[in-house]
Amino acid sequence: MRWPFSWVRNAPTQLSPLRVCALYFRDVAAIFTQTLSRKRRVAQVSLTPTGGGSENQPWGRSERNAVQRNNAFAPDALRTRQLADSNRRLLLRLGGLFCAVPLLWPAAAAAATQTNTGSTLDWAVNPETARAAALMASIGKAHWVQEGSGPRIVYIFFDPNCPYSHKLYLSTRAEVGKAGLQLRWIPVGQLEASSPGKAAAILSAPSPLAAFHKNENDWDFGDSPAGGIRPLKHPAPEVVRQLQTNAALMHEADLHTFPVMLYRSASGSAHLIIGLLPDHTLSTVLRSVG
Repeated sequence: MRWPFSWVRNAPTQLSPLRVCALYFRDVAAIFTQTLSRKRRVAQVSLTPTGGGSENQPWGRSERNAVQRNNAFAPDALRTRQLADSNRRLLLRLGGLFCAVPLLWPAAAAAATQTNTGSTLDWAVNPETARAAALMASIGKAHWVQEGSGPRIVYIFFDPNCPYSHKLYLSTRAEVGKAGLQLRWIPVGQLEASSPGKAAAILSAPSPLAAFHKNENDWDFGDSPAGGIRPLKHPAPEVVRQLQTNAALMHEADLHTFPVMLYRSASGSAHLIIGLLPDHTLSTVLRSVG
């Protein structure tokens, strides 16, 4: 026998809001139908005579009225009235259950949404997952230099004067465009006094990609390693706002070093790589980008 509302133990963690309400109405309707059926059976039993009458000799109206009067105070009649009262109370409860639907739906929908995202518990267990997911959700605000094309995207925060960012640039030369790998370099000028001007020069150039390549290919390996592009002394306000946005994204994610890689794996989860990886590890990471 299937018990009504037995599905509640799985809701709403395994059931959609629409499914919850469908099962709810199904079981309420089943209880309503069973109640009416029981009430009819009880009424038929209460009118059954103790003697006389058959299918071949149906009762007349006077005989039926007589049976009802004789049974008015019989134990069966008393039980019938008690069951009728119980049924009325049950019907009132069913009415209350119907009225609870507007409260049930938002709660089920909210719980189902939390279950579908699965983020709250996962983020509590792994804060790095939370930080990567939050940054990925905001990464569309960033301003970058695109290198390569394809659906597999890696975002890289870099400083034009960061030697580790430069090493990452050199390590990715063979990977750009390979199997649809696209790199989006996000300049942030923080490390040196000339960093903001060089980052502005890259974003302001007629070809930001060419300016980015010049900064990396003309790298100065002297006493003060630095990017090879000349800093822009008076960048346009729009470029300044773009660099401020890039810096704010790092600050909101509590990131204070370079380089930083952000990407989605083949499973769709966001990942952060902070700092420079060994070449063999970097190749493995880039292959895992989805």
